[in-house]
Amino acid sequence: MDQIKQLDIYGGEPMLMPLLFENLTLVKQKTAQIRLHTNGTVLNYKYLEILTKYRRVELSFSIDSDNEHEFEYIRYPACASEVFDNLLKTKEYLQKHSNIKLAITVTVSTLNVQNIDRIVKNLRSMFDLPIQINFVTSPTHYDIRNI
Repeated sequence: MDQIKQLDIYGGEPMLMPLLFENLTLVKQKTAQIRLHTNGTVLNYKYLEILTKYRRVELSFSIDSDNEHEFEYIRYPACASEVFDNLLKTKEYLQKHSNIKLAITVTVSTLNVQNIDRIVKNLRSMFDLPIQINFVTSPTHYDIRNI
């Protein structure tokens, strides 16, 4: 664990994994960097504090629409207002930590591709954060190449 230089954690919801964060405290944090993706449904300040110890962190919230009804359909059973609120609280908490770069990742699928220009524009305006794009490839009925 003390020789790890970079971690990329995605899939599932890391903010629901106490063992993950216990293990993250074993990594030589001053020299390691971490990339972590969250669906934003859980806000855990203890875990955010662990992330502040790393040399560099990229923390990305997966938000697939700016529209609450669209978001909740795509990310069921997530509540859009809670996720948006958690993102704002996280942004505020991390302002004093220049080693953590916060962003939004929009996962493009057949459910949101027709509105992607609006979604990216509005999310950027709502949160003033960088927007990253990810594409669904599985299951195939959500892959935009099959439209």
